[in-house]
Amino acid sequence: MKTTECPACHQQKSIIIDSRLTSDKDRGCVQRRRECQACGQRWHTWEFDRETVEKVRKAVELMREVEL
Repeated sequence: MKTTECPACHQQKSIIIDSRLTSDKDRGCVQRRRECQACGQRWHTWEFDRETVEKVRKAVELMREVEL
């Protein structure tokens, strides 16, 4: 799993304040609210499962082929 970096101070130590499934559950996305332990900055991340990422990648490839 890739670590998340604070957009303000670029530290990699953060805590998850809130975690929930998005309204479109069939896409396999989890939205997380994070807080940097170094500077207190808060931000959201959207995490997708590998299967969803692969489906999106294939769809983009197909769209590119159609454009050519």
